[in-house]
This record gives sequence, structure tokens and C-alpha cells, in this order.
Amino acid sequence: MRETLYAVPAHLRFSGLPDCAGLVRHQHDHIAPNAGAGPTPVNVYLYVVDIFDVSGSDQAFNADVVLVAEWRDPNLAGKWAAIQTMKLEDVWEPRMQPVNQRGTSTLLPQRVEIHPDGLVRYRQRWSGRFTTRMDLKDFPWIGRVFTSRS
Repeated sequence: MRETLYAVPAHLRFSGLPDCAGLVRHQHDHIAPNAGAGPTPVNVYLYVVDIFDVSGSDQAFNADVVLVAEWRDPNLAGKWAAIQTMKLEDVWEPRMQPVNQRGTSTLLPQRVEIHPDGLVRYRQRWSGRFTTRMDLKDFPWIGRVFTSRS
């Protein structure tokens, strides 16, 4: 099995968490959906469920995040009349993961949902510690104005 690392375009980066995505790993043990026709477009959505325990001194925070990735695989289109689920390892996948995680837990099974038209949907939820550079010198007063009258 050969593995290649690709940089993620800025518009696909995990926008909810700073610096959470930098690399996408692509396994070559399955035929890519657009083999020979260029890269496979992947829509990536990141939902921030909760951010807590922010530590400026450690430049870290705890978070609960959900990732949804979708792509079309013509190799799988028309194989089933209804939505099927399969192990993630049994299909081509772009294998996305936050690169700044420090001790996260994967909370959902490694499975994909395959639609009859070839749409593949992957969902994952991570909970744990992440790191990022923080500029908290004005926190918690960022953008807030308080007035007092006597």
C-alpha cells in the first residue's frame, strides 16, 4: 500500500478550528473515483459542537467536532437500489484527520454511507484536545464595549 500526502486547499480547511487541517492522506489500495481524470472533488463540512477548557499558556483547547465528507464514486453508482453502509476501509476515501489533535477520541464507527447514485458520505466525531496558536491578549474583551454611569 502506497500513501501520498496532499495539501488541502484553503476553502476545504476545517474553518471551525484554526489550523485543524493541513494534510489529506490518500490510500492507493482502491481505485480512485476519477482515476486518470484528475483529482476527486470532496466536500468537507465541520461542525463545532463545543469548545471548552481553552488554555492560552498551553496554546490548546478541548473540543467536540463533527466532520462530514462527501464525494461521488462512479465505480459504486448503480450497484444498489437503496442506501448501503460499508466499512471505510472497503472503499476509496480521502482519509481526513485534524493534524493538530493531541489526544482525541474517535466516537463514531469508521463507516461510509453509499447512495444509489454513487454519492459517498463519511461522518466522524472527535472529542479531545487540540492545539493552535492563540492571541488572547484582549480576551475576553475582544470587540466588547462596556459603559458605566454614575
